[in-house]
Amino acid sequence: SQAIFATQLQDAKHTTSIKELLALCRSEDRFLSHAAISALGKKVKSISSTEANMLATNDQIWLLLAIRRIDPANTKWVEYFLGKDDAEIRFETLRWISESRLKEFSGVVETLASNPKLDYRTFEAALATINTLAGKPEAGVADPAMLIARIRDTKAPSQMRAYALRLLNPQTKEFQPPLWQSLIATGDREILRELTR
Repeated sequence: SQAIFATQLQDAKHTTSIKELLALCRSEDRFLSHAAISALGKKVKSISSTEANMLATNDQIWLLLAIRRIDPANTKWVEYFLGKDDAEIRFETLRWISESRLKEFSGVVETLASNPKLDYRTFEAALATINTLAGKPEAGVADPAMLIARIRDTKAPSQMRAYALRLLNPQTKEFQPPLWQSLIATGDREILRELTR
């Protein structure tokens, strides 16, 4: 039965291949999926980054989840996944950095938060991770001081300034006419769209 198989997967002696484990990670049976993710994480030492590169994106996400569960301090894999362009991989890697409080990635996350190719959800995750690593997890993404600083940063990509503007509570005391007038003056379509929301 699947329950017995899931229990066997927890045993380090199982001979299930990485390919089979990845397929089991996608199982509708949550117990089996959970066991497969854990078993996959335990095989991480036998997986190279070259092999990981050959996996489909969805399988790379399962690999990330497995390593994060079994070996959360494995910074080599955090670096590997941060280098990926896929939004879901980046999001899950930021969650990994945040949950494991991997402060050595503070600078990398800060740089990532300024990447104009970032989607909004990943930008939010990057800001939350920055606050968590700075010891302010309760600030999440709504830290007015951080958002105002990003909005005022004329060297930042306009997309990032617009994202920060979207997150800012318009009642924030620092959001005064001189600031929003300077934003209007940019003429940037994304920034203007956020101002008129």
